[in-house]
Formats: sequence, C-alpha cells, structure tokens
Amino acid sequence: MKNKRIAPYRFNVGAEQAKFQKVYYDELGRLRLAQRIAELREQRGLTQAQLAEKVGTTRAGISRLENPNYQNYSLKTLEKVAAALGARLKIEIEESQRAA
Repeated sequence: MKNKRIAPYRFNVGAEQAKFQKVYYDELGRLRLAQRIAELREQRGLTQAQLAEKVGTTRAGISRLENPNYQNYSLKTLEKVAAALGARLKIEIEESQRAA
C-alpha cells in the first residue's frame, strides 16, 4: 500500500478556543431562545398558526422563530410573542468569558 502524504494541520489553541467559545455561546443563546418559544407555545396548547394569529404574523414566521438557525430576531416581534404567550421578555447583557 502506498503511503499517503498528509499535510500537517496547525491548530492555534488559544486563538481557536476564543473563536470557538464565541460561536458556541452565540449558538447556545439562539438554541435556548428557539426552544423556549416552542416550549411555551406547546405548554399553552397553541399551534404555530394559532400563535401567529395572536402575534399578527404567519405560521412560517413563528416557525422561523422556533428554528435555532434563525438570526434575524427583532425586539418588537419577541415582545409580541412574549405577550401572546403570557410571558415576560428578559434581555441581558453578559460579560464575555475571558481566557485564563
């Protein structure tokens, strides 16, 4: 069997770790938000279409909000969703994780 040449991969742990942490926490935030919207909607016994009607949007709009890959949230829409679900919208600013 012939030996394959493999290009060495250099990984800058410090820089890559900081980038990874940022992406990880951004994704985690979106996942939690999407999951919480769906969870509250289901607890209230609402379909996406029913929630959409209460919010004044489409079922597809609610589906997008429940998708963790969605990134174009508007504060106004989230406020409407929270009100329609009988919930309170809470927005926080957290300090970034610092590398030790």
